[in-house]
Amino acid sequence: MKKQLIGTLLAIFIGLSLTQTAFADSVYIVQPGDTLSNIARGYAGISWLDIAQANDIVNPNVIYVGQVLRIPDGAVSNPDPTPTITPATGSGSGSGSSDNPATYTVQAGDNLYRISLRFNTTVDSITTLNGISDRGVIYIGQVLKLPDGVIETQPTPTQVAAAVPTNTPAPAATATAAPAAATNTPAPAAATATPAPQPTATPVPQVASGTNLLKNGSFEEGHYNQNGVPELQLPNNWGFEWDEGNTGFGNEKWDVWIRPETRVLSKAFIPSNEHGLYFFNGEHTVKIFKGFGAISVRMYQDLELQPGTYQLTIRGYSDMVQSYDGGGKQFASDPAAAEGLAFAGGSNSGWQAMPIGQRGSVTVNFTVDSPQVVRVGASLRGRFALENNGFFIDDWSLIKTN
Repeated sequence: MKKQLIGTLLAIFIGLSLTQTAFADSVYIVQPGDTLSNIARGYAGISWLDIAQANDIVNPNVIYVGQVLRIPDGAVSNPDPTPTITPATGSGSGSGSSDNPATYTVQAGDNLYRISLRFNTTVDSITTLNGISDRGVIYIGQVLKLPDGVIETQPTPTQVAAAVPTNTPAPAATATAAPAAATNTPAPAAATATPAPQPTATPVPQVASGTNLLKNGSFEEGHYNQNGVPELQLPNNWGFEWDEGNTGFGNEKWDVWIRPETRVLSKAFIPSNEHGLYFFNGEHTVKIFKGFGAISVRMYQDLELQPGTYQLTIRGYSDMVQSYDGGGKQFASDPAAAEGLAFAGGSNSGWQAMPIGQRGSVTVNFTVDSPQVVRVGASLRGRFALENNGFFIDDWSLIKTN
């Protein structure tokens, strides 16, 4: 009995030693922009699910820069990862009834509309084939079946525009792209983002006093989910659109705009010691954010304005976090990490650096010569794939100065 016990303990010790050795020899340190799916593509013979299970990861969408991941035994480094498309081997008429249908693994920044364009099919075909009830919700690493006979086209950068809420006036012809008609998925806009010059720091402007002509300018008058997507919660009377595709900045780790998330938050959801940072006026603030992804967004409304001179001011707090050390925030050191631009019709402020970890504002002055509908609002962008790209915005104003 004693010999059996000693033998068992020895076997356990040897097993632990081998396990520790295997772990030490087969690990991966998460880099900015990584997902489990693209890490798995760097190894032959394993999937993102294998990595998640090996590391007890409950939510496959949540990993962090610097995290040490165990790579399962038997994985072989793959220096030239292949695309995540599995060709169909069976025949069919596009109904997806093949025993071996084509598949696609969802990547960061994907949505069903973009995937349907890439494979020259429809959103309805993909949702039906995969039993998806909420077409606004897919996740990184999800394997989607594709209809038989699909052919991958060259993916192109798109600017995604969503519908203006029903309580916002219909858009008029202005210098900015009009939003698309309401659908269950975002549709590409008619215009693409225009490259802007490097931002310059500017002093905080003198803000005019008077009646605020914006509707729900302080975001206190309720909110809605754009296109029914829970991750896109927006203040009433405001339209919203974002960019997807190549940023044009050539970032080393991330060069793609991806869809952000938005929330209308009350003070009850924010620690009291942070109220002075994010709330400029009233009880609500709007948070626009995304982890490990570059974002470029516009929030706007269309207003009927009379002749005169106006001043539009946007205000916000730039929450651009490079890392979280010991529970504290280490903000991005590059001033280009957070930029803002105020626009009104054909006028705009130009891109300006928004002070990171501080409150800031951007103002544009413009003149209206005749009664007309003018699109007013702001563009915000976080150019780098930080651990958190975030803006808190509040208390925007449009004042007639003359």
